[in-house]
Amino acid sequence: MLGLSGNLEVIHSLTSWLTQGRHAWLATVLKTYGSSPRPPGSLMALNQDGLLTGSISGGCIEEQLLNQLSQGNQATQPTIIDYGINTHDQIRFKLPCGGHLKILIEPLTPRHQEHFKSVQHALDQGHSITREISPLDGSLRLHPPEPATPNDKQGIYHTLGPQAQLLLLGAGQISQILARIAASLDYRIAVCDPRPQFAQSWPIDTLPHVEFSTLLPDDFIRHNQVNASTAIVALSHDPRVDDMALMEALSTDAFYIGAMGSKSSSENRRQRLISLDLSAEQIDKLHAPVGLDIASKTPAEIAISILAHMTQIKNQQQLFKNPVLYAKQ
Repeated sequence: MLGLSGNLEVIHSLTSWLTQGRHAWLATVLKTYGSSPRPPGSLMALNQDGLLTGSISGGCIEEQLLNQLSQGNQATQPTIIDYGINTHDQIRFKLPCGGHLKILIEPLTPRHQEHFKSVQHALDQGHSITREISPLDGSLRLHPPEPATPNDKQGIYHTLGPQAQLLLLGAGQISQILARIAASLDYRIAVCDPRPQFAQSWPIDTLPHVEFSTLLPDDFIRHNQVNASTAIVALSHDPRVDDMALMEALSTDAFYIGAMGSKSSSENRRQRLISLDLSAEQIDKLHAPVGLDIASKTPAEIAISILAHMTQIKNQQQLFKNPVLYAKQ
């Protein structure tokens, strides 16, 4: 799969290691206090050969765990470790002022591979899933995501959501810059442009993490299984491309739908969509002109304004969280 990043990349790597017969450890940020480099739910995995994927801090905690495990200091059951509970820890692990992390360490063997294969399958299909970890005996279970509170639950519950995806219409310079920056924000990225002159100029070699398609725009939207973890941005400046995609996109649950253009061209687009029998409620989901108003002029500035707006909407809606609930033992 192209463009794996974040927790999904960790799950893929971990599943592969266990399937190959390797032993591994999974670290999960359970709780943070004050400033911390990574939010609750962040994952890091490492295996018996010292390979590491993901992150739970700025690097110092990862290094300490690697040293600890390489020296044979390994618990046989899930263990919760506190980092940064005093000033000495905060300096040692280079945590921000007041930073304090609770980390769950799970020792894993090949017998756990089916559990993580199921987690990987759910996430690859765009579904959320909840892991239950028993600190008492290390047993693992899976559940559909459901509201819960630590008061009525025993053990640890970590809900993992699918990787966010960004679908771009049009293969111009803004799309190229947007794809590069969005990759650092853990998006799976796919770009569509059926116009031969643009398709031929797409820099596949420098953007290998991006899936490129020449499908018709509406087929492209349907093909990518749009859900509430999806952002869609039309950037082609060609109604034959943008309008076809938007007609399909506005009937989905995408958390962000935007289209590039001036205020006048955006109003013209709105009238075209009305004439195509889209409802006012559907059309109101469209952010056009796309992006935050930062007086952007260059392609890079426009790309930044779009991603800033997407991030604002995502955070306001509290999307893509990986909540962890646990009863204090």
